[in-house]
Amino acid sequence: MRARVRLCVTRNSGGRSRLGFGTNLKNLKRSVIISDFDGTKFAVMAQLTHGTLFLVFRKNLNVTNNMKKLIILPALTLGFSCSNPEDSTAKINTDQLAADLISMSNNYQKAYISRDWDTASKWTSSDLGTTIFNSNGSKLATQDEQQITNSDRGWDFGKFEMSNHQVSLSSDTNTAVITFDADGLINFEDGDQNVSYATRASQTWVKHDGEWKVMHAHWSPRTNSQGVPQED
Repeated sequence: MRARVRLCVTRNSGGRSRLGFGTNLKNLKRSVIISDFDGTKFAVMAQLTHGTLFLVFRKNLNVTNNMKKLIILPALTLGFSCSNPEDSTAKINTDQLAADLISMSNNYQKAYISRDWDTASKWTSSDLGTTIFNSNGSKLATQDEQQITNSDRGWDFGKFEMSNHQVSLSSDTNTAVITFDADGLINFEDGDQNVSYATRASQTWVKHDGEWKVMHAHWSPRTNSQGVPQED
């Protein structure tokens, strides 16, 4: 593991800069400073390059002259990481995150199809207002307990499968859009059986209070296909 080091420059009562190591490093720019280092006077050049701090220690006989007049000892160059560990975040495995989101999407949709509110509610949010545009062209609906457990629609899925998932993540990986296809068969209580169903859909997922929630879903029939039945 790379050590995290901070450069601090302090000035004593005589106006002389001293070089030390500490915990705060802000607004570092290329500079030349004079330091007491083991009782020997050195000129120190500090430069921040691509997140790495380079220090070059040089023996200086006349510290007030231009740097060109320095008599340079064999240069001692030190590199330190200047990133703040408190500000850094653990690297996220986006492939694993995408796989987890697809799994959650599948489980949420299976719970929705089977009217299992206890399971589906894990991924809905009253704060966000989980909404849906259904594939029958109906108006915007909120996916709450009443909407998901509705048993009076007169039809049900005999088969339902999702495929061709694609996941797009925001730069902070706290928002995701999942697109996929859905195929199935619909059975009517007092009518036709095994009616073909083929749609495409998108779901917007948001990480809310540390948990992934569905914020919105949009479904539409694929070409020359149909979605869920029209509502009365």
